[in-house]
Amino acid sequence: LDDSKLFVCAWLVRLKYWLMNVSSSKVSLLNFCARASDSCRHMDRLPDLWHSAGDIDLVFLDTFANDLRGTVLCFEILIRVIFELSTTAAIFGVLIANPSLVISAQNTLKSHRAILAHYNLAAVDFTDIMLNHTWFWEVNPETKLGKFSHPGWRTQQLIADVLSNMMGRYWAACCSHGSQRVLRRTMPAPAPWHQLQKIE
Repeated sequence: LDDSKLFVCAWLVRLKYWLMNVSSSKVSLLNFCARASDSCRHMDRLPDLWHSAGDIDLVFLDTFANDLRGTVLCFEILIRVIFELSTTAAIFGVLIANPSLVISAQNTLKSHRAILAHYNLAAVDFTDIMLNHTWFWEVNPETKLGKFSHPGWRTQQLIADVLSNMMGRYWAACCSHGSQRVLRRTMPAPAPWHQLQKIE
């Protein structure tokens, strides 16, 4: 990870260390983010990155903030690309964006929610809490984080805390004494297309 990725995607790094501590195992974090990249760009570059990475157990999709002005269909294609690349990797959606941008992107938000639900994928949606409690999205006047797509470090910590708490409770409830796969897929791919059905 270079410094810029650590800077803007800090919740991932915080979550990685929580996973390492709670599981006492080695956790490798591969951050495929690229500046201002939406789902359309990721779906083109992901196969090459994936094949060079080796086995991947869990994929966090945090593209919503950059998908606000793009085509919704690319988000669904990205999910289906992951289905093609792996039959076992769990996919987890994270919906988070600057609340001032979410207000004008309700159609994109509805589509992302519907696509995640269509494929029965686990997700955490922070958009409502950010719209109703604007303090959740921190703007740092010195680093400029929060002004556009990436919030300040306090918001990054809160995101990591919510995900850690949710995954910890899930683990304690069903996996701590067995070998069940966390966030396993419950719908085999390929599933019917969500967006193409709407277009037809």
